[in-house]
Amino acid sequence: MILKKYILIILFILSSTGLYAEVYYCSETFSRGLDSDRKDIEFNLEKYTIKIDWFNKKIISEDLEYSIDSTTCYSTILFDDSKYITCSDEYGYSFAFNETTREFVFSRAFLHADKSYDQSIALGYGKCSKF
Repeated sequence: MILKKYILIILFILSSTGLYAEVYYCSETFSRGLDSDRKDIEFNLEKYTIKIDWFNKKIISEDLEYSIDSTTCYSTILFDDSKYITCSDEYGYSFAFNETTREFVFSRAFLHADKSYDQSIALGYGKCSKF
C-alpha cells in the first residue's frame, strides 16, 4: 500500500511539473521602459530560462519568478499556423512567445501606490533557442 502511494505521488509530481515541457533560453535584444519616477530608461538586456508546458498551458521560470501556479496562460494556433502562448501573473508581469519564430515579449506593469521600492514599467523583446 505504501509503495502504491509513493508511485502515485511521483506520477503526480512528474505530470504537474510539465512532462510535456520544453526548455528555452531567451535573450533580450531590446529592453526599455520607465523607471520608478516615470522617466524614460533603457534597461540592461536580460536572459531568461523558460520551461513551457504546451499541453497544460503553463510556464515556469525562476528568472521571471513564474512558478507552475503563479501565472494564467493561453495557448493558441495563430492565423499563420504558428503556435503561441501568452501568460500573465497577478503583479502585472506578462510573457508572450511564438514557437514558430522563437520571438518573445516580456512586460512589467506593476503600479503599486508605495513608491519606496523599484517598480519600473518595462518592455523587453528578444529571441529564444531550445535547450
